[in-house]
Amino acid sequence: MDRNVPLFAGIAALAILLVGTAVAFIPPNTTATHFSTSTTTTGMGSTNGLNLRLSMNASAISQGQAVSMAIGEWNSLDAQNTVMSSNGWPTGGLGVGPCGPLSFPFGFEVLTGYYNSSTALSSAPKVQLYEPGVYSCPAILSRISSYSFYPLSDRANVSGSCGSGTCSTSEMNTTVTVKGYWNEGSLVPLPAGTYTVVVGDEWGALLFGYFEVTSLGSGGTVILPAGTTFQVSSSYDCVAGHYELPFRVQDQSSFTGGFSAEAPGATLYVATVQQSSVLFEGHPSAWVYSTGLQNSTRFAVVLSPGAYVAWIEGANLNCGAKIVMPLERLTTVNITQAFMVESNITTTIVTASGS
Repeated sequence: MDRNVPLFAGIAALAILLVGTAVAFIPPNTTATHFSTSTTTTGMGSTNGLNLRLSMNASAISQGQAVSMAIGEWNSLDAQNTVMSSNGWPTGGLGVGPCGPLSFPFGFEVLTGYYNSSTALSSAPKVQLYEPGVYSCPAILSRISSYSFYPLSDRANVSGSCGSGTCSTSEMNTTVTVKGYWNEGSLVPLPAGTYTVVVGDEWGALLFGYFEVTSLGSGGTVILPAGTTFQVSSSYDCVAGHYELPFRVQDQSSFTGGFSAEAPGATLYVATVQQSSVLFEGHPSAWVYSTGLQNSTRFAVVLSPGAYVAWIEGANLNCGAKIVMPLERLTTVNITQAFMVESNITTTIVTASGS
């Protein structure tokens, strides 16, 4: 990631509330919340004598409530610690607002579902925290070359091509608050479900935090919200890419939702975890339900208690009948109707099966 970074020297007391994002951003030179807790935080957070930190004010909230996160970089050495800038981000898309990481060497994102270091973060569905549109981002004044941290502190001198000496001196911490996501021009509460907070820095440190959003008595749980967008690869070699969403059904329940996909389309398979362990041409060899290959579809299926996987796969094209280069193409999938598990269903929904 080639990173041109704006510096905020002299802007000491500026606080920006990103309009409609439900994300409050405190820029450099403003002391953010300190780290009193480390709720549900896992991962590698130490590199170059620096400790990447994540603190969350809650591990469970109700729909409509907010979760706040304090993020920062701390020098664990009792001496001045100068670390050269790097492009070693552990995953793409990390930032502290719609303008990216700004002058911080770290950033965050929120994913729908449970993820850790063994999962493919780049293909995981991201919560749309910022209103789509054009933002007036601060002018890029310099390319940061190094951060020189004070002993046992998160305060650092930021140096770069802004001239001789230090460009700015800032506390390398900030606080963000997430309450909802953007869907079709409106900010709506986070649906019930599990969320993963991913925090990383440009030296490769990576942390994970988790929180649950509980339903307000709707009787259903959203496991993939409407408005989520991700990509899968369609393939000419019969092994297409896929997005895999594990979930659990406690009682007999309906599983419903809808999605659209760019041409050549995508297929949804609903399989038990056991079925998904045996693959055929890149998807479960047996399944409970399949939409068939469609560019736009809604689905409904009744599931018995157990562990399942929703498997959204790109199209298999030609399957090696002729040589086509490149072998894969990316297909964008949009969740048009939230994937929801709703228990205590009394009506009968006809299901499809295949092998």
